[in-house]
Amino acid sequence: MNIKDEYYTPKWVFDQLNVEFDMDVCSPGLPYCQTPATHHVIYPIEDGLSIKWFGNVWCNPPYSKPRPWIEKFIKHNFGIMLVILCKSNATALLWENAHGIRLLPPNIKFIHQEKLSQIQFQTALFAFGKYNVMALNRLDYGKTR
Repeated sequence: MNIKDEYYTPKWVFDQLNVEFDMDVCSPGLPYCQTPATHHVIYPIEDGLSIKWFGNVWCNPPYSKPRPWIEKFIKHNFGIMLVILCKSNATALLWENAHGIRLLPPNIKFIHQEKLSQIQFQTALFAFGKYNVMALNRLDYGKTR
């Protein structure tokens, strides 16, 4: 695993989304996993790209290689994905296909090496499915703890 990929979603994001996912397809596993999901595919021990996804999916893919995750996520068409915004065809494709998009605060702190750390890039949540679009609308960045 690339240490630059090890930035995990803080619990307050899941608390505010108030969504139960069927799968976290790129889970960090314990102790970093905060995802409320029934099934966790532990990356890199398990390959979330090679298995069949089902139900409502959460995906915070490796930042160093998000394209295959983005492509599979678009095909799956139901869930929420967290990615950094960059000038790439994959990000543009995600932007064009998502049913809803919500920028995360520019000062968001992710879990990195057992502490909270900011990254230098803007991040966003991309939702597929009406249920998940409604979840994005529940985010209140004034209440991030």
